[in-house]
Amino acid sequence: MRYPPASIATLLATAHSLTIIPFSPTTSMVTTAYPQPLAIYDSTLFHSFYHIISSSNLTSITLRALPRKYIGQLHFLFSHLQTQKLQHVDLAGIHVPNHLFSLIVFRYGGTLVSLDLEFAAITDLALELLGRPEKLPKLRALGLAGCLGLTKGGLKRLLCREGVGVGDGGMGVGVEVLDLRWGMDVEVELVEGWLQKRQASSTDGRIIVGSVDIRGCERITINGVEELRRKWPGVEIKFTPKSSLRKV
Repeated sequence: MRYPPASIATLLATAHSLTIIPFSPTTSMVTTAYPQPLAIYDSTLFHSFYHIISSSNLTSITLRALPRKYIGQLHFLFSHLQTQKLQHVDLAGIHVPNHLFSLIVFRYGGTLVSLDLEFAAITDLALELLGRPEKLPKLRALGLAGCLGLTKGGLKRLLCREGVGVGDGGMGVGVEVLDLRWGMDVEVELVEGWLQKRQASSTDGRIIVGSVDIRGCERITINGVEELRRKWPGVEIKFTPKSSLRKV
């Protein structure tokens, strides 16, 4: 669908959501809250950002698999957004340097409800920011699937450590949906430690967790998962045994 340039600017400047997914080396697809996608060229991506930053309605940003050459544009975008309503950020498959991640957390952490970093290139330094619940008081869903740059020690400090920040002393006080798929260093003890920490943070001893996704985590066994399900029957624990993956 084609729009005159002025119409595109208006759409972007009033959009409630922005999605950018590359579909060829030279173009990107931009979807706003409107029903039809807008196809734009690589050379006009920055101009799209220039208009989207004016939207005070923006609540959701999805930027998937953008190449590293866009880091400067992403920094511009998150530095100049005028919205105070941003609730969802999806940076799947993107290289997210520490300075960019810090910018997002410090500027928008107060309103973020979900943060998806699936296969994003992040480090343990990013986890240090996530481990400060006062910076992300409303966070309910966190996706760390396939983040291969994270270490076991970094994840343990994020999910299980004592005496850090407010409330549960680790990750955001209210996180209810945790995605750890394909984590190379994810073990049952790590998941159990987080669930115990979440339960200990509750005022009445009840655990308020919707689901934990540990599919593809090779260090986790079916026996370990069954034990987790026995201890926390109200938590949806998503797991696929290796034997099931081999079946045709």
